[in-house]
Amino acid sequence: MDLKRGMLRFAMIVVAFPRFCIEGGAILQIKLMTFRVDNERDSDGLCCEWSCTGQCDPVFHFCADDFDGPRDFSKCPYLSTRTNSYDESNVVNFGKDLHGTPNPMSIRIPSWKGGAMFKISVDDDDGMYSSNDDIDTFFFTFQMSPYLCQKSALWSQRTLSGERMDTNPTQVRVYCEEFYFGDNCTDYCQGTNSSEGHYTCDPRNGRKVCLPGWANVSSACTDMCDSPLCQKKGACVDMPCQNGGLCEPKGPAYQCFCLPGWTGSDCESQMTDAGDEQVFSDFNTASIDVPYTPEGVPLWIVAMVVVLVVAVIIFISVYVIVRKQSSNSKPKTSGTQNPVYEEATDY
Repeated sequence: MDLKRGMLRFAMIVVAFPRFCIEGGAILQIKLMTFRVDNERDSDGLCCEWSCTGQCDPVFHFCADDFDGPRDFSKCPYLSTRTNSYDESNVVNFGKDLHGTPNPMSIRIPSWKGGAMFKISVDDDDGMYSSNDDIDTFFFTFQMSPYLCQKSALWSQRTLSGERMDTNPTQVRVYCEEFYFGDNCTDYCQGTNSSEGHYTCDPRNGRKVCLPGWANVSSACTDMCDSPLCQKKGACVDMPCQNGGLCEPKGPAYQCFCLPGWTGSDCESQMTDAGDEQVFSDFNTASIDVPYTPEGVPLWIVAMVVVLVVAVIIFISVYVIVRKQSSNSKPKTSGTQNPVYEEATDY
């Protein structure tokens, strides 16, 4: 009975905290297309078969390593697997299965470091009574940014360059696992509208964005916010923008307008190149240090418009007054009357 209670308690804990079972990271997918053996010979120039009449029997060893890993097979932290032999096959057209290994290969990397190295060793299978002969070795290094998810990830066409041949086309792509974001695919965010919180996730960086009517990102947006000002500011209420950026609500998210000299999703990075342009992000927030109207218009712009309007009104008023005064000062004469002269009389 105690055992059953213990198992039930354990099951309840697992159900109550399912998110802790989710592992972050990136998925690197590599799809092999074709492999061709050069002149039916191994790396020493010898025939794969002793009579030089048969074809090679290639076996593939795949290894995935960091971008700056060693150019050998001593370190394969993310993948190390071998295929079965492709008997009598100088040309191998890879399908969905690499004789025991799925194609494409899906390689999970806990933290994407901007690139990876994919290593392939190709041997000629000489059976159990003889050691295999080396055919070719490939060290394929590449750098690329991860896509947000598998559905949006596009394949990149590459060509594997070996020590003897470089005619082996390959497709590569990398994307973050579900609910993980950022350049390293390590920032976790899963939107919710429940007792656990009320927020969505910024698709650019995985930061929480409070739903309308909720505030306080630091507490998973669990503070109610139903005032008109709060509703008007929307996602800007938590002031995540930095360095004087201006926040403008945009649907459930926000847009950050950085001041000159600053860039980044929340205006957090200072520009180092004078030629850099100001960056506007569709899912960013601004600092309340910059005053603005409830409609999101900066007060300094409103003040300038008011001053300009007042100046125009004053100018028009002065102009009208001057015109009236000039008109009233002119003498009024009749065009039909002649001047009357009185004759002087001498006494």
